[in-house]
Amino acid sequence: MRVRIKRGTPGHNPPAKQASGEGPLVGVVAGVEDGVHQVEGLRLIEDREAQDNARLHALREAARIGIADVDAGRFRSFESPVALSRHLNAIADKVIGGKPATRRR
Repeated sequence: MRVRIKRGTPGHNPPAKQASGEGPLVGVVAGVEDGVHQVEGLRLIEDREAQDNARLHALREAARIGIADVDAGRFRSFESPVALSRHLNAIADKVIGGKPATRRR
């Protein structure tokens, strides 16, 4: 981890001894805290990028599979949105088992 150590106080130019590294360090804790926050921020960014990459990979794979299915003729066409809805409800009824799903009119 890279930590920036500040000498002197904000808005104040340290005397020559402090600037050269011979004087007491002021603001070391602030420098460490800044470094910790930066590391946490970078970690969050890296996690977000990894999640985004995983989603993109999954989307590309789903698209590849869908295109392959269409190319192989594995698809169904429906004459209307109502026909599609009936088909999907029938599948849901089979999967769920039990009484037919409530249908909107």
